[in-house]
Amino acid sequence: MAPLVPNEPIADRRLLTPTLRSTDVAVWNDSIAESLDVDTWSISVGAEAACQYDERFYASVGSGVVLNVTSWDATRSDQLLQQINRGAPVVISSTSASNLGSSILWGIYLQASGGYHLNESLSLELSLRYDHTEELSGRVGNSSFEVDLSGFSVGLGANYSF
Repeated sequence: MAPLVPNEPIADRRLLTPTLRSTDVAVWNDSIAESLDVDTWSISVGAEAACQYDERFYASVGSGVVLNVTSWDATRSDQLLQQINRGAPVVISSTSASNLGSSILWGIYLQASGGYHLNESLSLELSLRYDHTEELSGRVGNSSFEVDLSGFSVGLGANYSF
């Protein structure tokens, strides 16, 4: 009796260790793609002081605290390509990761507004506001991110008094 020789191919089990000759030119290119989608909802509570200039014009300043609720979705993919002697690029490594989360971030705001009374009950208002908020941070695979959500905003509104 002789031992049985397996009759299945072993091509997938071969270990290929490429070597470069001294005349070969090898180029590696690492391609990384990242994305981050952030949605933020804010609730502000503060105080405001207003000054009436004449019958029609008024101005106000205000400040307060802000509670920001953010949800985020992040992805990252990495692909390492190798090209030898200007041949076709070959993918030698690739990874991808995704993560999602939510955060509660505190902040403060300062706001200045100016308005014009169209009549006794209706006015138009233009405002400029600055929000200073904690940074949003998170991880996606081996990468991390930090986003500064502080910034200016401009508002245009109509007020109705009764």
